[in-house]
Amino acid sequence: VHPDHWGRRVGELLIGHLADQACLRGFAWLQLWTGAGNDRAQRLYRRVGFVPSGRRLRLEKGEEILHFVRPTEWSAETPES
Repeated sequence: VHPDHWGRRVGELLIGHLADQACLRGFAWLQLWTGAGNDRAQRLYRRVGFVPSGRRLRLEKGEEILHFVRPTEWSAETPES
C-alpha cells in the first residue's frame, strides 16, 4: 500500500479479500514473511490475525525476516491464545 494511503485500512481490506479467496479455494492457512525491523507491517499482520510461527531467516544481504501464519477463516472477535 502506498504510504499516502497508510492508516486507511487498505492493507486490512486487501488481506481480508486475500483470505476470502484462499478459503474459497480450499486453503486453510495463510503465511507470509516480513522484515524483523518492519514494525508497522508486523502491527498490521497481528491486527488481522497473523501470529509469529517462530521461524526466522537471514537473507543473503543480512536482513532478518520473520514468518507469520493465520487460518484463512478468522474474526477480529476471535480471542488470542
